[in-house]
Amino acid sequence: MNIIVAVDSQWAIGNGGDLLIRIPNDHKMFRQETMGNVGVLGRKTLDRCPHGRPWKTRTNVILSCNP
Repeated sequence: MNIIVAVDSQWAIGNGGDLLIRIPNDHKMFRQETMGNVGVLGRKTLDRCPHGRPWKTRTNVILSCNP
């Protein structure tokens, strides 16, 4: 299993419901690396996707406490 994640020095992956940083080239690399693979994301992340839809060309696994 491989994972791609950006974290701060205390392992946080976000702050205030947003990403820690925004690097366009990093987003482009993430899309290229994950195409055709499985993406695991939380429900709130899914809510922030365009139109609340899962990522295209990936198998999406949504984690949530609320069915």
